[in-house]
Amino acid sequence: MEGIQYFTGLSYLNLSNNKISDLTPISSLKSLETLTVSFNKITDVSPLKLLTNLKHAYLSFNNIEDISPLKDLDNLWLLDISENKVKDISPLIDNQNLTFLILDGNPLVLANVPTVLKKCPNYLQ
Repeated sequence: MEGIQYFTGLSYLNLSNNKISDLTPISSLKSLETLTVSFNKITDVSPLKLLTNLKHAYLSFNNIEDISPLKDLDNLWLLDISENKVKDISPLIDNQNLTFLILDGNPLVLANVPTVLKKCPNYLQ
């Protein structure tokens, strides 16, 4: 992803199926509204916490366990974290704009799921 950090005006970026493991270069893309990084080798989503304009995040088919860096993304409307290693979705509990949450294929701890879903108006899988 060398050089991607210079495309600061990007609003849409699809990097699916590229064997990416490090999202750090994306952290400077402050205008990004839609990010698709499915089918990669991502474990750490902390670089995304700086993307405050992000509305759609497609992070499926990676190795993500911790989604707490996404908790302050107030504009996030759709989050696809299917087929990862996420157990806890409670960091999303205060995200009032989250409308679509795709969770299938994760080893979720079911105790906290209903609490989060009560605040999520529309739920897919």
